[in-house]
Amino acid sequence: VRRSPVVPLPRTGRMLVQPIHIDDVVAALAAAALVPNPGSAPIVIAGAEALSLAELFRTCAKAIGRRVWIVPAPLRLLLLVCGLAERLGVKLPVRRAEVLRFTEDKAFAIDDMVARLGVHPVPFDVGLGKVLAEV
Repeated sequence: VRRSPVVPLPRTGRMLVQPIHIDDVVAALAAAALVPNPGSAPIVIAGAEALSLAELFRTCAKAIGRRVWIVPAPLRLLLLVCGLAERLGVKLPVRRAEVLRFTEDKAFAIDDMVARLGVHPVPFDVGLGKVLAEV
């Protein structure tokens, strides 16, 4: 968003992400280390809510006082451009593998993190505010 107000995304950015603030990751890991009987079931640690990738970019842009335009981009075209750039040694903001990951929904239930670890992650915009305050 700082480099360009135009963000090309496949599926117009509808794919879900669930970012978590580093303080919440540290709190979850510390709590997990102190759980007397953790059991064998894994505990997913993730952000407070899932949001679309387009919403993530819009929230970031708003936080730094910028506008962003989400431009629908065919996945095949993005993969072709990224693959070609990688072969030519041209550095783009994202690589082909990252574009493929963008197409996957990443939304998780955090009930176990809250119940078993007592960690309540902050919403994305709050975590973003913390990060920007530190910069």
